[in-house]
Amino acid sequence: MSQAVRSYELPSPLLEAPHVLVESPPIGPYRYDVCADLCRAHGPPSDALIVTYRGLRPERLVPARDACGGAPSVDVIAVRPDDPSDAVRERLADLPVDVSVDAVDPSASLTKLGVVVDEHLQRYGDDADPVVCFDSITPLILYSDVDRAHRFLDSLRDLVDEAGGHAHYHFDPGAHDETVRQRLRTLFDAAVTVDGDGDITSVDRRPDWPV
Repeated sequence: MSQAVRSYELPSPLLEAPHVLVESPPIGPYRYDVCADLCRAHGPPSDALIVTYRGLRPERLVPARDACGGAPSVDVIAVRPDDPSDAVRERLADLPVDVSVDAVDPSASLTKLGVVVDEHLQRYGDDADPVVCFDSITPLILYSDVDRAHRFLDSLRDLVDEAGGHAHYHFDPGAHDETVRQRLRTLFDAAVTVDGDGDITSVDRRPDWPV
């Protein structure tokens, strides 16, 4: 039986922030539940874009659809060493979600990934208010390094802002030292920490990051 999706009463820093860092363990039944609430934090978005370095479970797209007010376009960019596009489309065929799937090799330059993201955001039109879920910063760093990841995320912020959208970015704090964590936090407007039980344990807003 599938685990019921949790719903959160998000505090004002998360409702107001256009870019949110989600710090949580990479495994656990509730690790993505906060996504649906962050997706609709600024009202129902017109479109959803998921950039994932991880395997995509079809059931993740149903909350994304519901968060967008029912039957939106949900685009997936799978950053994988293989090209899972056909397999993902087959798994999603029976879901009531309009999905497009692109694949980017993680060994390619981050410029390539940025171009594909920008192409999706440009398709949404001038009056769109898309939401982006980036999953996750941890493998992004493993495939590049902290400096390049920082520059890429900074440029991604600009792309999302230009598209009139908002975004949240998953991050495993246990995989990095505190110096990396604090440096990455400077890119975001707020951060939320979710534990393995799905409970929100802290919410911080920029510029008052704890030291």
